[in-house]
Amino acid sequence: MTRTPLTKDSFLSNNNMPIFKSELTNGIELRILGSHDDPWFVAKDIATMLEYSNTEKAVRDHVDNDYILTYENYKKSRPNEMGGLKNESSLFPIIQSQTKLINEYGLYCLILRSKNEKAKLFQKWVTSEVLPSLRK
Repeated sequence: MTRTPLTKDSFLSNNNMPIFKSELTNGIELRILGSHDDPWFVAKDIATMLEYSNTEKAVRDHVDNDYILTYENYKKSRPNEMGGLKNESSLFPIIQSQTKLINEYGLYCLILRSKNEKAKLFQKWVTSEVLPSLRK
């Protein structure tokens, strides 16, 4: 597993977006925004790692809208967090305004509804390595 170090309550206030990879992710990076107690995951990363054939449909079908934000709405809902960014475009060069983010509950929705054999291993990785490392 690789990750960037975390030092503040908000990942973004420090121009720091945690990125995780493991042998379970087939080289795909799991990008996370938010704070230690309120992480938001790039939905496509999770759906791709779980090998959903249509990532947008998987998010639409399995995650309630209450647990989804577009990146644009995420920024609007957290002006203090986003205000600390000096160069947002270099931090998130491939996150577009309509990129979907899901909260921790949405993450569990995608994992638990996955029919992929690796979903249990992926869940174990997320719950034993990713989330604890965010909360340190």
